[in-house]
Amino acid sequence: MLINFEQSLKYVLQSEGGFVDNKADSGGATMKGITLDTYRIFKKNTHLTPNDLKNISDMDVSVIYLNQYWNACRCSDLPNGIDYCVFDFAINAGVGKSIKTLQLSANVLVDGLIGATTLAVVSNKDQFGLIQSFSDQKELFYKSIVANKSSQSIFLNGWLNRIKDVQERAIKMITQPK
Repeated sequence: MLINFEQSLKYVLQSEGGFVDNKADSGGATMKGITLDTYRIFKKNTHLTPNDLKNISDMDVSVIYLNQYWNACRCSDLPNGIDYCVFDFAINAGVGKSIKTLQLSANVLVDGLIGATTLAVVSNKDQFGLIQSFSDQKELFYKSIVANKSSQSIFLNGWLNRIKDVQERAIKMITQPK
């Protein structure tokens, strides 16, 4: 639901933190979860530097997250809590991966597109069970990254902690909606 965007964004920003430029991270320089490449595309300026990214405005952060992740995943059409789970994972793993993970968790055709069938099935699922299944699929994904590329193991504990945090927050969004 669109009304959940602001709360979901708040949660994401708590998870993402400030500026990071870890050489082991394939995303490169990142501020509030926005990579330098994403910011360059958004601003239509290939000459932006990590210092420019450090000064990204809150408005730009919000617009990027709304358009490139929330809207791209049709989160406004998803139930409370599920919208946040899908949004958060899209930021970490990509829009397509997040949608496919939702579809896998909901036992619908995995095509990477949120259409009428996916929305209907997701809306009629036990939301707590769906959040658990989605979280389990995310854990498998992150562990497979580490299994295939051991240099990424430094991120595993952070990813697993984020899964737990997102799951708890998503459940809170169901049990204590605005």
